[in-house]
Amino acid sequence: MQGTVKRIGRVSGQLARRLKDHIHAGKVASGDYLPTVRELCAEHGMSIETVQRAVRALEADGLIAAEPGRGFRVLARANDPLRGCPLAYLSGPATDGSALSEFQSQLLTHLRDAAAGRGWSLLAAQAGRQSPASIAEQLRQQRAFAAAVDCDSPELLAALRAAGIPVLLLDAWVDGAEADAVLQDGQEGGILAARHLLEQGCRRLVWFGSVSRNAHAMDRLGGALSALCVEGLALETLVATDRANDLERARELLSRRPLPEAILALWQSDALALARAAAELRFEIGKDFRMVGWCPEELYAAQYAPGFTAGAVPPPTVTWSIRTMADTAVARLAERRENPALPALRVKVPVRLRPAGRG
Repeated sequence: MQGTVKRIGRVSGQLARRLKDHIHAGKVASGDYLPTVRELCAEHGMSIETVQRAVRALEADGLIAAEPGRGFRVLARANDPLRGCPLAYLSGPATDGSALSEFQSQLLTHLRDAAAGRGWSLLAAQAGRQSPASIAEQLRQQRAFAAAVDCDSPELLAALRAAGIPVLLLDAWVDGAEADAVLQDGQEGGILAARHLLEQGCRRLVWFGSVSRNAHAMDRLGGALSALCVEGLALETLVATDRANDLERARELLSRRPLPEAILALWQSDALALARAAAELRFEIGKDFRMVGWCPEELYAAQYAPGFTAGAVPPPTVTWSIRTMADTAVARLAERRENPALPALRVKVPVRLRPAGRG
């Protein structure tokens, strides 16, 4: 901002700084409009040319945007996180009906830590309990400078965009969103999982998981299929799950004859459903059939490994870091704040294949 002010002249620069101070103080809230150029001329006793130079300086700094027929609208980027304006974290409804799932709680904690490292505060809210328009208005009133959105609601994204609030999709993706996104590298995870089973000599692989337009489903299934394709193979079958029927479908799958040779269970809930069904039917994972699971590193010891009961050892599992996701999201938001003209990116958090065992 300072460099822009220096280039536009002393009087225009003084006005630009005055308007900027008003915006940062919340006297003109994000989503609202500045007084018209003629109104500013009358209020400050300046010429149209002087006022226009000041307004263009604010526009060049990404604080306001011209809207034909309406004037100059203050953008959420004008809300300064170093002056207490928060970053909003919007989580989707927890699948177990709680306020936040353990995954969401971990993500919130690491987001808060990453934001605090930059001197930012964090405001958390849950999408789905209010209308998208109501959520967007509340964030505008709270002067949120951006929103990290952990759900795939096009309606919410549209409401946030209408309110002028920059969005980063967090562990989610919406087609045509034109927003930054940070999510797991599902494609690489699918490749690693299928490749591991192939290296163990397995040729009849079964997919046990989501089959939908969801970004995670397409990424993970696409990766697995590509690994099979290069070996001239295909999946033996697809078993679609939707959380509500995971255990029932796992029992059905393990009751088939012949028993599946190898199973790709690339969701934590699906892998745990198979573990429970295998224990009920007295099958030993790794002996009676092979499988690869999926779990965030931070949930492995507390939630995942204990699901393999009766002395069962967790199978090889694709893991990734929630902390890395949070750190990457905050870093991208900071980069976007410095340069709002950057093209939207889809950033994938790296995954690895963790060997079988509880360690």
